[in-house]
Order: sequence, then structure tokens, then C-alpha cells
Amino acid sequence: MVTAFLEEDMRKIYYETEYGVITLKLKSILQERKISIYKLSKQTGVKYDILKDYCNNLNTFYSFETLAKICYSLDCGIEDLLEYEKNIPINRY
Repeated sequence: MVTAFLEEDMRKIYYETEYGVITLKLKSILQERKISIYKLSKQTGVKYDILKDYCNNLNTFYSFETLAKICYSLDCGIEDLLEYEKNIPINRY
């Protein structure tokens, strides 16, 4: 069973399963490299709004093509973008 909910203070959608949680670390990578979402959008050809949602972990689906464009543009691997945390206890209230 999969449960989705929005954690208001962090503006992230978590998909809680018995297997854990996967999050995209794009926002922190862009901040570290001092690259704007707008610049990444221009480099990749991916719409700004899509990248903004990726940065805020508001997506429920990630396109392999988009992830590949991001990795290519940032010269990083998929393991640099995705983070898996096993069985995180998440407080919903």
C-alpha cells in the first residue's frame, strides 16, 4: 500500500511505503552550484515549471528523459540526484 501526503513546512510530497521514501535532491545541487532553475531550464529545454516542481519534490512521476537531461546538463549521475531512505518514520500531524 502506498500513502501520499503533503508535508506543509517542507513543501514535499512523500510516498510512504513499507519500502521507504525516494526524494530528488535537485534543489540542493542547484544551490551548491549557484545555478538557477531558469538557467537549468534553458540548458535542458525542460519547462521552468516542471523543474520548479522537481526542485520542490512536488512530482509523483519523474520522466527518465528529463532526469537524463538534468544529469547531462549538470554533469552528474542519477545517484547524485536521487536519495533513498529506508522506512523513515514520518509524522503526519
